[in-house]
Amino acid sequence: MRTRLVPSPCPYCYRVSNSATEPAGEDVRPEPGDASLCFYCGEFNVFDEHLILRKPTDDEMIEIGMDKGAQFVRQAWVAFKEEKEQDAS
Repeated sequence: MRTRLVPSPCPYCYRVSNSATEPAGEDVRPEPGDASLCFYCGEFNVFDEHLILRKPTDDEMIEIGMDKGAQFVRQAWVAFKEEKEQDAS
């Protein structure tokens, strides 16, 4: 289930996202300060007070990097991208 959001570009790859989904597919409503993984480039972002994506601060990046859930999501994204590339060749 996707939650529709105000369109917001990833501050790394500039692709626009307008929805959020939890890894388990459950309905989710992000809150300011929540981390999000860009589906297109795999970089972590953080929602600001208007739920617009921004780059994490250094401290936020350390916290995200130590989070087991974030590690799992990044690993799943890498595996998905590798599989997609193999299917394309």
